[in-house]
Amino acid sequence: MWGASTVLKSGGLVAGARLGCRLREEDAGRRETFSAEWLDLELSTRPQDGWCRREVDERRRETLEQRGETRLLEQRSPWGLLRAGRLGRRR
Repeated sequence: MWGASTVLKSGGLVAGARLGCRLREEDAGRRETFSAEWLDLELSTRPQDGWCRREVDERRRETLEQRGETRLLEQRSPWGLLRAGRLGRRR
């Protein structure tokens, strides 16, 4: 049994999640029951260091440089699908 769904946070940001699904059906007329439980979705993020954006304007003699960290997102489903992207960005 997978148990309850869990969400992991690190520094106020979501670092990962395991989302399970539980199904239970009962047919009193036939005296049948069916129950199933499975891991529905796994999400994980990891920090990616070292992105850098640099712009130089020779005419104005200006330079803009930004450095930082981005969080990559991986989503795995039980059907074997894998989606990847950056957190906070559309595909």
